[in-house]
Amino acid sequence: GFFRRNIVFHAGSLRRRSEKQESSAQDEQGWDKLATVRSRKPQRSHIPIYIASMGPKNNALAGKIADGWTPIWLPYRGLRDAIAEVGGRGVDVAPCIMACVCDDVERALELIRPHVAYYVGGMGTFYRDAVSRFGFAEEANRIHDHWQAGRRKEAVRSVSAALVHELAIAGNAEACRKRLSEYRDAGATLPVLVVPHGAPPEMFMKTIEALA
Repeated sequence: GFFRRNIVFHAGSLRRRSEKQESSAQDEQGWDKLATVRSRKPQRSHIPIYIASMGPKNNALAGKIADGWTPIWLPYRGLRDAIAEVGGRGVDVAPCIMACVCDDVERALELIRPHVAYYVGGMGTFYRDAVSRFGFAEEANRIHDHWQAGRRKEAVRSVSAALVHELAIAGNAEACRKRLSEYRDAGATLPVLVVPHGAPPEMFMKTIEALA
């Protein structure tokens, strides 16, 4: 489809530029359309390309043309299956995972819920489809229906603790370290951790210190 063709085109163009190979006329036209700055000299010979795909076909595409794969809001229970879709070419598995280290688990969940509701309910179909295909279809549809109807608070309240724990790392330091270790055991080679918006500075630092 259109998006797959564009991913392949831009990944190939980036590689040719980073490796100082001759750019095609199509490359130039594509970058001009994106208003990309083209005058900077690459600082290294190879720039790794990571693709944030979610569905089976694009996961397979990432395995063929990318150096890394960065899924976002992928349920933990589906990680192994999604990695199998990417394939075994040695691609970095770098899931983007929201993390919040807090002794008050409910406080951590409350900080993460709005993010889940926004992506599952309001950001197209990619995240809702990913959550749905790994066991949360009914909940994902409920969140989506509330969000699309303008019932944002109800959408946030519809995000269960079970779903948050599948999509994020939340709890005390020991529990969060254990969960991060489970992600690595499941195949994550380069987990990318993101602290939720609204977390106070002390919680931000506690998360970094516990999981770095």
